[in-house]
Amino acid sequence: LAIFLTIDRRVTVSLGDLQMEATPGEVVTGNDFIYYWHIQTDGSTDSRATSFLIGKKIISGYPKSQCGMAPFHEKKKNLDFIIGMDKDNKPILQNCSPDTYNGRDLYLRTVLFRREVLKKYLDYPERYSIEDGILRCGQRWMISIDNNHNEGVGVFLGDLARDMPESEQNHWTQFNIIAESGPSQVSLDRNFWCLFTEPLSADLRFKSTYEKFCDNWKGQMGWHLFLPPNEGDKHVFTQLHAPTSESISEFENQISNLSRILVEPINESELSKLLDANTIKEKNLRGIGKLEEWLNTSHGATPELDILVLRQIQSLRNGIGHRKGEKFEKTSKDLNLESRSKIEVIIDLLTRAEKLLINIEALVLTSNCYSKDKSVR
Repeated sequence: LAIFLTIDRRVTVSLGDLQMEATPGEVVTGNDFIYYWHIQTDGSTDSRATSFLIGKKIISGYPKSQCGMAPFHEKKKNLDFIIGMDKDNKPILQNCSPDTYNGRDLYLRTVLFRREVLKKYLDYPERYSIEDGILRCGQRWMISIDNNHNEGVGVFLGDLARDMPESEQNHWTQFNIIAESGPSQVSLDRNFWCLFTEPLSADLRFKSTYEKFCDNWKGQMGWHLFLPPNEGDKHVFTQLHAPTSESISEFENQISNLSRILVEPINESELSKLLDANTIKEKNLRGIGKLEEWLNTSHGATPELDILVLRQIQSLRNGIGHRKGEKFEKTSKDLNLESRSKIEVIIDLLTRAEKLLINIEALVLTSNCYSKDKSVR
């Protein structure tokens, strides 16, 4: 990049008035610049002082070694990862670069990591996204991951070398553990048998079901049962996940996310149009209550509809950051929070919530009782 400049200044006073003297022209040079300058009196009159500067500055680019293009880029330093145990029960370390495999078929060897490895990315949804089988960093890089693995997060050894920057490899090595098994069944079906397979992890399953449910509901009913998020809330759905640890803050964050996805956005306005106004007033129905009343009056009470899971999520959400009242204590006892793993509780809520959506869709949408204008067919 080159910057060229020409600056010419003239004033209506003389050099004497400015207590300055004329200077002869001077050329100044450096490694990446050159300029010429002078201060004189205007040749046409003796009353005006003038100054003149002309120059050029070169701004060098990165060295070829940092351009990121072959054959000039520096070779990435790939790191070692644990790929198994030897006969003495010691970890076997293997560099992820295929150049080090020495003819061994190691590219598709599953390298396993604790789920905490993903927290760095979950905390910054504006920069990273974690999807079913994929971790992305905007347009900079992406890598296939096995986040359906029941022991942690799996990545193929060769993919670590090909798709993961060196700086990220350093992060992942901190969470590397010994895999007791190979890839998950989902990974096997997708990567080896080329089958379209639904996710197995509770959080990925719930997200997939939720998105399909919302699309199907809007398509048939003509309105949203769960109001779409505002621009400032779109990260909530992205950040919903099964906890990566037993941290109380992570547990509370996921309860908050569940509430903001399943409870708070319930479309009370549309549900009110389907209910008797007197019933709403007499029973003081709101949110979950309106949904439950409409499902009961329109389709009859069914034990398959686990509306209780929504109330439990709401109760837990209300207890976060506030004095925990009787409802929270009852919910805590019902869910056995004191003795159960926090990860297990969230997975249980996700599983029950997914089943609720499936059953509501089966009851309302597949029965085809309502058209888009909400009139009974």
